[in-house]
Amino acid sequence: GINAEYGVVSTQSTGVDASALAAETAYYSGADIKAIIYNAQLASVKQCIADKARQSLPLTQSDFLNAIADTSASLSSADLENYERGYDEFLSGKKSYVGLKTTQK
Repeated sequence: GINAEYGVVSTQSTGVDASALAAETAYYSGADIKAIIYNAQLASVKQCIADKARQSLPLTQSDFLNAIADTSASLSSADLENYERGYDEFLSGKKSYVGLKTTQK
């Protein structure tokens, strides 16, 4: 968890539907997801301070959904399609992928 003056934010989330969160973050990068988690934890710390609570508050679905709403996705659908196409071409051993030319041995 994150230590704060008024307590520790629990990263042991309860009642969080990871599948629903994943569906909401289709165009988010790994860094975007990290920001969402950080922002959800920060919101919980702020709530501890506001409530003068000296205990852990579990992260909730609402904490994550609010953080998602406040965090913009870095990728567009076109970006994602390009990366997926490049990855498929890379796996199939084609000479070019994602606009890069390579040589096969």
